Amino acid sequence: MKSIELRGAHLRATIVPAAGGRVRRLGLRRGDAWGPLLYDAGAGALTQQPLLSGSYLMAPWPGRVAGASFEWRGRRYELPANHGPHSIHGRGVWLPWRVDDASDDACRLSLALDDGWPFRGGAVTQDIRIDGPTLEQRVVVSTRADAFPAAAGWHPWFRRTLAGADDVAVRLPASRVYDAVDLIPTGALVPVTADLDLRRGAPVAGRALDACYVLDDGGILLDWGALRLRITSSANVRYAVVYTTPHAVCVEPQTAANDAFNLTSRGIACGVAVVTPDSPLTAWTRWTVEP
Repeated sequence: MKSIELRGAHLRATIVPAAGGRVRRLGLRRGDAWGPLLYDAGAGALTQQPLLSGSYLMAPWPGRVAGASFEWRGRRYELPANHGPHSIHGRGVWLPWRVDDASDDACRLSLALDDGWPFRGGAVTQDIRIDGPTLEQRVVVSTRADAFPAAAGWHPWFRRTLAGADDVAVRLPASRVYDAVDLIPTGALVPVTADLDLRRGAPVAGRALDACYVLDDGGILLDWGALRLRITSSANVRYAVVYTTPHAVCVEPQTAANDAFNLTSRGIACGVAVVTPDSPLTAWTRWTVEP
């Protein structure tokens, strides 16, 4: 697949538009060498296991939609079931994106939402830019026809071992987490306890995490000892999922909770925006490396 290479003095990124518009690789300059920040499962995974490596935009919703359906404004809508009975991580990760612009350090990709999204006229644009030690990503979800509910987020697979560290520590400013049954939020918020409490920069170690948090004020920090990566985002990015595997940790800034459409239909406010022709959803996240 064709890729776009973005290069800066400190970072370089490989973008694959045809594979969900993802950042397949993100490299950090360390002396004369480049070290990978993201887990890369290989070229075959781009089509065979598109959810499991690199970093990709989740839009027009992040996380699972339970039962691949939701109710909005009195009508039931169906989505493709692509994760057991559920629909996961939006439409963009499954589709090829169009390249609208590309330079040495920035690109713009766009996507017309397909029949897997049950509203007419929807589109998503993402801008990806390297600025010094920062990777900046911006998303716009818009419509030229139907109004619809929407949310967005980013799903990076950060390597747990990096720069000589045996493991990464994650500092997440969140005192509450969604109670969940089979990974679907019930709507109840509970205080973080034990392994779910990441407020002090806890090593991932043996924690088996797959939880959706409500963020307090402050940025997210991943710390490998010899270097740190700070995640800051726009004010409407008030949620984050943390998911761990033996080789990676996913720290996913989001504008809404998981299963947000169904929670909203039950009267639970959880970040869902209403996109109209005059009111798109916009958000950004910046990932800054701090040696």
